[in-house]
Amino acid sequence: MRRIASLLPLSFLPGCLFPGVDGVWMLEISYPTEETACSVEVEENFLDASYVEPNAPDSEWTVVSEFDGSPAVSFVQIRHTAHGGAVLLQGDNVYPGTVDGGVWTFKWEDRSLAAESETHDAGYTFDDEEEDTTTVTFRFERDGEDASGKVDATTMSRDSSAETDEWDAVDVGLSSGQIRANILDMDSGGGAVRNGSGDDDCQGNTCELTVTTTCSSSSKFTAVRTNHADDDYEYLADVGQ
Repeated sequence: MRRIASLLPLSFLPGCLFPGVDGVWMLEISYPTEETACSVEVEENFLDASYVEPNAPDSEWTVVSEFDGSPAVSFVQIRHTAHGGAVLLQGDNVYPGTVDGGVWTFKWEDRSLAAESETHDAGYTFDDEEEDTTTVTFRFERDGEDASGKVDATTMSRDSSAETDEWDAVDVGLSSGQIRANILDMDSGGGAVRNGSGDDDCQGNTCELTVTTTCSSSSKFTAVRTNHADDDYEYLADVGQ
């Protein structure tokens, strides 16, 4: 997985609209002033259950958290491409960029998808699909030999499952399903939520559950072009703190 600190340097690249932008730049990324914000979205078709986002327990205590730390510093190399674009090289990573109104945007999305399906001759099926994406976006404005902007990072994890609602527990060898129904709460109160082999638990013949977790963070940065030659970047690519 790419480190956000290493990605941030991308923001520095000005583009071919700004002469002399090619070269080695030093990027300084401020320590995030806020916690990473996360949200959970659940879609399901269970008959007597739903997802209730947990709340912090009641307390007479009030806790205030503050975050501070040293900025992250690293080196990147900027190179122009054909058709008015540019790329930012950070270590062995490459980030394409475009310019609009003098503001450069460098962006890349890493995505992985894994799927598995289990089927029994007795009429039972369980399908599970997991998707993970990480998107990093750098936006910056150049002012002479300096630049400033911010970097946004978003991660998304989605787990989608579908399972037969009713089946013969003896033939299949499962009395309870594999779908993650335990994250749900019974609408009627009490009892654990599950997909039982002989119970009508869901709408239709298939139980479905999708859990999507999204987290985002943002940091400001400043950048300055160095006097290092392009050939020097080979030795600076992994330098930082």
